[in-house]
Amino acid sequence: MERMQDCLFALACGLHERMGESSPFRSIQSDMLCEIVRHIPIVVPDDVRTLKDAMDLGLPGQRILVRRGEHVVGASTRYEEDAEVTAGPTILDIHQPVHIEGEAGVILRGMLRMLPTSLGGSISAVTIHDSGAEACIKAEGGTWVLNRCFLLSGHAAAIRAEGAARVVAVACRLGGEGAIGRAVPEYYELPRTWIDTAGSVQEYGLRKHSCYGIFVRDEAEVAAEACEVSFCSESAVFMRDRGQVVLRQARLADSVTAFTSGLGLGAALKVTDSQVVRCRHLWFDEDRPPSLVWTGCEVSGIHDSDSRVASGQAVAVA
Repeated sequence: MERMQDCLFALACGLHERMGESSPFRSIQSDMLCEIVRHIPIVVPDDVRTLKDAMDLGLPGQRILVRRGEHVVGASTRYEEDAEVTAGPTILDIHQPVHIEGEAGVILRGMLRMLPTSLGGSISAVTIHDSGAEACIKAEGGTWVLNRCFLLSGHAAAIRAEGAARVVAVACRLGGEGAIGRAVPEYYELPRTWIDTAGSVQEYGLRKHSCYGIFVRDEAEVAAEACEVSFCSESAVFMRDRGQVVLRQARLADSVTAFTSGLGLGAALKVTDSQVVRCRHLWFDEDRPPSLVWTGCEVSGIHDSDSRVASGQAVAVA
């Protein structure tokens, strides 16, 4: 019997009117019992087969440990003709607080969507591949801490924060897979015109770019510390409405544009002790958020020729 089931069985016996007559569990209040259970990790796939199954079983604030391997985030276990089937969508809605931690080598395929009711939690030491969804992490509410994660987006965004969500990323890599014109080891180098006329980068196994590393809108906030945001085909950081972004000791690299202010400009951008390297433009155009702090940063390999590049105020040069 798996560990989680063992623990729940022991608790049930201790609370039983007859079997647990002299058990100290009977003197513990229900709120305290819930607190004990939520700190017993649910292990995927030891205790349950999928991450969604663990979310369905867990209490608010539950710890979930994901074993090494590839996992489709929205898959669940069901039985068809007495056979166990594990299948499902590549989007997992998170509606309550949760703490997810991965072993070395964990890959989650799909998008984790943090609903406004989720309140917050943490995700540590996992690689998330968006598999065609809007983002690897789409935070619609709550406060979420990402630690030592690789959010690999080949389509829209690594992190998309909206509503009143707040996301804190520490020591994470955000963005695309690598230089788009270079083949992965098992494929030969191919001219880019072949890809444009004859197929997709997926078909030829080439590395894919993310549109955005960090995308912030509405009243949302994203803070990234000691993170790399790279290989973005549109912009490493995009902000609009009243969104806010804070970068500290970050590295923005190998993207078409480092920063973009969209509709509403965003409320504030603070960049300290960071690097911007090998981006075509520092800014997409002349738009800036009303509050812009730029201190202790290094800029190199930018194609813009405007003298204000070093101060973070450069405009794109056609």
